[in-house]
This record gives sequence, structure tokens and C-alpha cells, in this order.
Amino acid sequence: MGRDVGVKRVLPASYPGSKRHMNQNHHDCMAISRAYGPPSLFTTFTCNANWPKIEGAMRCEPGQKPPDRADMSSRMFHMKLQEYIEDIRSGETYGPVTACEHSSFLSFSLLLTAP
Repeated sequence: MGRDVGVKRVLPASYPGSKRHMNQNHHDCMAISRAYGPPSLFTTFTCNANWPKIEGAMRCEPGQKPPDRADMSSRMFHMKLQEYIEDIRSGETYGPVTACEHSSFLSFSLLLTAP
């Protein structure tokens, strides 16, 4: 049991959030930027624990609060993020998309044409 203490573990690039995964995403984004030019938009998407759908889901279990059910908040965030990404990809929200790279839930890169 104690033999594994101090043994270095390296997570593969296929593991979301690992150092290799983030490095691979960075290189992918730099390659896209080199081919299509710099991105013209930077956007951030965050979760609000007071979203009506999250509060509605909490009503089904009396006494529960969003910190008690992080799984519900995470699922709702992921669903809304996917909707947001699809809105952007459609080209109707910010204009036409020149290039797109989406390798996982944790990283999403777009290059939009300048208006």
C-alpha cells in the first residue's frame, strides 16, 4: 500500500482537465488561429444557482439548496452551455463562424469573422 507514495502519475490527454489535455487544446487553438487569423470574440459562460430551472428542481426535495445538490446545478449548467454553443455555431447570435474546435465540455474555441 505504501509503495505508491511519491510515485508520479501522468494523466493522458484524453482525461478532461489534465495538464496534457489543456496543452493539447492550447496547441489546437494556436493552429486554428494560425490558419484562420486571431479570434474576434472572447466570451465567458457561468452558472447561476438562482436559475429558475435549478430552483424548480430543488422544490421537489424540501430543504435542499443548490450547494447540497451540485449534481443538479452541474447538469443544468452543461445543458445551458450546450444550448449556448449551438446558438453560436448556428451563426445567428454573433455572426458566421469561420472555424470551431470543441474537444470536450471543458474547452470550446471559436473563430468568428469580424463584423
